[in-house]
Amino acid sequence: MLGLASFKSYAIDNPSITRYQRDYFNQFSPQNLKDILDKIPGTSAILRDLDSDGTERGFGASGGKILINGKRISGKSNGISAQLFRIQASNVRHIELIRGAVAGLDVQSDGLLINVVLDNANNVSATLWDIGLAYISGVEPLPLGSVNHSVSKDKLKYSLSFERQAEPDHFISYEIITDSVNRLLETNQSNNKDKWYSNNFSASMVYDLSDKSSIRLNSAYKFVESKSTDPIKRKFFNTQQIMIENYIEDNRYSEDSQEWELGGDFNYRFKKLGNLKVIFIANQTQTDSTDLVNQKSNQDDDGYLPINAAGYYATAEEQAVRSNLDKTINEQHSIEAGFEFAFNTLDGNCLLYTSPSPRDRTRS
Repeated sequence: MLGLASFKSYAIDNPSITRYQRDYFNQFSPQNLKDILDKIPGTSAILRDLDSDGTERGFGASGGKILINGKRISGKSNGISAQLFRIQASNVRHIELIRGAVAGLDVQSDGLLINVVLDNANNVSATLWDIGLAYISGVEPLPLGSVNHSVSKDKLKYSLSFERQAEPDHFISYEIITDSVNRLLETNQSNNKDKWYSNNFSASMVYDLSDKSSIRLNSAYKFVESKSTDPIKRKFFNTQQIMIENYIEDNRYSEDSQEWELGGDFNYRFKKLGNLKVIFIANQTQTDSTDLVNQKSNQDDDGYLPINAAGYYATAEEQAVRSNLDKTINEQHSIEAGFEFAFNTLDGNCLLYTSPSPRDRTRS
């Protein structure tokens, strides 16, 4: 639970606002908001810090440093990091770099804030898509791509998105182990193949209920799958450099996770009290992973024997709501009061199985 109350004073000659109009970034032929911010001087540090967003419980008192029309995104896994690639460049009117405190913003910062001002054009629709193939030698190709469709019509704005990400990897290694006098003791030859991909669905909506109120909804669903196979050939030698044992180890790892999130906010502007904003979020992440190690001797016809097995299953949930009332007294002063509640739960179990390897059983 977080309670907040603050009184802000603004100097007349502060803050410093630098504005980049559409004519500036259109020369770089950007496709989305990320392309635009990459070309704006001074934004690189904030873009690098985006990977850490969404790790705190609740919304956090300070919030992110990139705002859309002066407001924070009502999402975490589907927060501003994801929106950078979904907001099309044609919808961006201008970019504001704000140094200092400004009345009316959802987030205040003593450093730099980026405020993205979107175009309010009506009866406009646009679709942005790309398609590709991720391939690395020795691993099957994995398709990837995205499609985003956005519509602005009268008081309603919405967007629908799908993105598939994929990363294959192939790593071959050969390990030689010797003693202090450089006599061969062991060799390990590994051939690791990894496949990772995710399917991400998202939808967002903004609706102006009246001149004084508006509502935004933000939803997302993600499914991630990761698989790895790593067969290892192990050979052991005696002090006479003669191979005494020869084993094959079959390592397999897999992890599946699915995540959903629903967030939104409601804004209402009172005539005398100021601006009321209520923002909420609910999300859940389920993770299921298995790690198996099987081993057999090259001379053993009984097949592989299980050596190690590890399993992990967990469900993480969060529900949070934040409300604040912001009243601008004059050009130099404003007052804000509100509260935030966040409920976080984590439930999981872990399984670990270990048995002697064929080599250990032979020795015993």
